[in-house]
Amino acid sequence: MGRSKGYRKKHGTKHRGRDTDQIHRDLANPPAHKIDDDLPGRGQFYCISCARYFITEDVLKKHCDSKQHKRRLKTALEAPWTQQDAEAAVGLTTE
Repeated sequence: MGRSKGYRKKHGTKHRGRDTDQIHRDLANPPAHKIDDDLPGRGQFYCISCARYFITEDVLKKHCDSKQHKRRLKTALEAPWTQQDAEAAVGLTTE
């Protein structure tokens, strides 16, 4: 039998990004951006769908044209799965 590779799980959860349901919620109600000197670009250039800060507006525009951003935005705009969807997929109904 093989060993459990716990070191892979530690890295995956330590650097975990935001989930699509959290991003979908942020797209519906965008947060206000306050000036924060600790963030790149003082926290003013933020991509909601990718949850990343950028240094300048030009870099943000270049990022918005990238394939990675377009894929992330497409998945974020879809409605997130709910518990009712999961139960319907299995065949459980509450009727």
